[in-house]
Amino acid sequence: MRRVFLLAAAATLLTACEGGGDPVEQALREESANNHAEAEFARQQQEAARAADATNRQTEIARLQREITVAEVALGAAADPDSRAAAQASLDESRRALARLEGAH
Repeated sequence: MRRVFLLAAAATLLTACEGGGDPVEQALREESANNHAEAEFARQQQEAARAADATNRQTEIARLQREITVAEVALGAAADPDSRAAAQASLDESRRALARLEGAH
């Protein structure tokens, strides 16, 4: 009899270790774990998107700063009015774009 009791107890413990118990509670635990995993994945995706946006923004700022430098040099070196006007227009547009980009942050 004692041997039967021990076997029954061992079987009960084994069943408990294998996720036995109330199937509704088990389903709720699994659903909760799935929801948590999905929320964590979404958070990581948003974080990656924000990091990519920040990198792209910094890249664009650097590009505009180079354009401003080139336009300033061209403006200083331009001898004829048409070249000066084109350099000034490029300089003004790059400065406006940079101001918009820096203002958006």
